[in-house]
Amino acid sequence: MTNLRPRVGIHLKSFPIPSEAFVIEQARTLVDFEPEFLVRELLSTSTGFRVRAISSARRRRLFALLPGAWAFGGAGALQGFSLIHAHFGPNGVYGLPISQKLGIPLVVTFHGFDATVSRNELLFRSGLFGLQYMLRLSQLMDKGARFIAVSDFLHGKLLAMGMPGDKLVRHYIGVDLARFTPLPEAQRLPDIVCVGRLVAAKGIADLIEAFARIAVRFPDTRLRLVGAGKDRPAFERLVQERALQARVVFEGTMPHDQVAALVGRCAISVLASKTGSDGWQEAFGLASIEAAAAGLPVVVTRHGGLPETVVEGVTGLVVPEGGVDELADVLSQLLDSDSLRSRMGIAARRHVEKNFNLILQTQELERIYRGVLKK
Repeated sequence: MTNLRPRVGIHLKSFPIPSEAFVIEQARTLVDFEPEFLVRELLSTSTGFRVRAISSARRRRLFALLPGAWAFGGAGALQGFSLIHAHFGPNGVYGLPISQKLGIPLVVTFHGFDATVSRNELLFRSGLFGLQYMLRLSQLMDKGARFIAVSDFLHGKLLAMGMPGDKLVRHYIGVDLARFTPLPEAQRLPDIVCVGRLVAAKGIADLIEAFARIAVRFPDTRLRLVGAGKDRPAFERLVQERALQARVVFEGTMPHDQVAALVGRCAISVLASKTGSDGWQEAFGLASIEAAAAGLPVVVTRHGGLPETVVEGVTGLVVPEGGVDELADVLSQLLDSDSLRSRMGIAARRHVEKNFNLILQTQELERIYRGVLKK
């Protein structure tokens, strides 16, 4: 039987990337639309999706300079797509000429760096990719059909950039509740977990310092850092200076299912992000929502979109950005009380079920798709 679902081309620079698992989660939950990935570079053939990738390094370099449908075999090879959905603003710029060639709408989801990092830093860090974004952003704003901000915080940032308000919508990316089954408090480790890139702006040093202040009082608690990043050596040196080598575990990167299992065994989740030297700010904090789905109380900083993931005092606690003393205090408060952690964890799970259910959020995304196709 012929599949009559409209096809959406999901456009990314590289695929799959572990830190962008949310793109896969969203795509696999689509019901009324059939996803197919259009990517500049394919990193693994085991994706579970139909993928079209640019065939050679030479063509990828040329595409970086002259983006267009030609890199994927031309308009004829791409017939049958109903719309393009690019994740991250720069990929929207690269997806625009493809959508224009095919005569189909373009939807772009912005995730944070694309609206917070300074233009000079973006150019320095991303080279031609960043330059194309800066040069063609106004054209993207004019020609794109719909722009998605992953938080209210990011919605405000995009409006301040000049994004047309009638094209902009806030839409949270959801969490697969089936991946997270809250454990009884007695089955959890008394550990603190942080899932995120090991870079300065994620506040990892602040978290290590806060843990150092409470480690003696809670000798059975470990701090577990999940992720990789360029600043890991600096964090490892800080751990050694604080004599915490036996108490801080660098878990590295791991598959999404293993991350979910590890988080579910811990007692508290922390995201301590702060504004980066390049202006970067956390747009939302999906790791916070995933921990809440696992029934953990969540501690976040008052930074970017992180407070949107927490009902303060009910599902978790919010501390000032860079507030090491305050972070140490709330960690002590939570570790001291099984009942407080249990109460907040139950409320956190309910909060996610109501507001961040992946199935319901993807249904909303499909309504966005249908809305642009009607125009």
